[in-house]
Amino acid sequence: MLSTRHRDSAFSLLEILSSAAIVAVLAALLLPVFQSARFSAQKAKNLANLRVIQAANIAYSAEHDGRFVASSIWDSEGKGVNWHENPEFRANYLNISKTGPWPDGMLSPLATIRNDKGYRRTDRSYGYNYESLGGVAGTPNTIRQAVAQRMRSPSKTLAFADALDWQIKMMAADLYAGKEEFIGSAIAYRYEGRAGVVFFDGHAEMLSRSEVVNNADLWTIFPQ
Repeated sequence: MLSTRHRDSAFSLLEILSSAAIVAVLAALLLPVFQSARFSAQKAKNLANLRVIQAANIAYSAEHDGRFVASSIWDSEGKGVNWHENPEFRANYLNISKTGPWPDGMLSPLATIRNDKGYRRTDRSYGYNYESLGGVAGTPNTIRQAVAQRMRSPSKTLAFADALDWQIKMMAADLYAGKEEFIGSAIAYRYEGRAGVVFFDGHAEMLSRSEVVNNADLWTIFPQ
């Protein structure tokens, strides 16, 4: 009987080890599938967020004589308010609080730069195109603002995109180096070499660096 019990114990241990090995192999096989599914979900969420922002921008424009929310406004003392800080745009069109951090779920899933309180920063998540809008930052009584009536093709013109700054411009389109750190006016290709982009007509896409860099048709808001 003792010999039989030893054989049974050995067989049970072998079964356990075999089962563990099978589970490990299956986990290794399924991990890339899960990672791919998660990445696809992150891209979808990113594009959805961008559509929401531009839908709010379009609604703003409809109620402001074709003027989209200003990229920046500087008052008589040169104090500025940027688009993501604009209390009217936030409260009336995005349905978020007039001040403070944006809801985390409205930011790019792969943006990681945080403020000193631990909140992810809106101005290091999405940037607003200001190509050809003119104006020098900090100049009193200056506004940078796109106007629908002056645009050649809203469906081909970039509005918002993944970025490392709250504003983006063509000259900085090739500066992203794969790190989550501030670079002025730089778009961010966070998603395996692609950036989420929403156009002024409201449709969104994932674009590669080669599709963005030096693409004047994509960037230019007011044609000369």
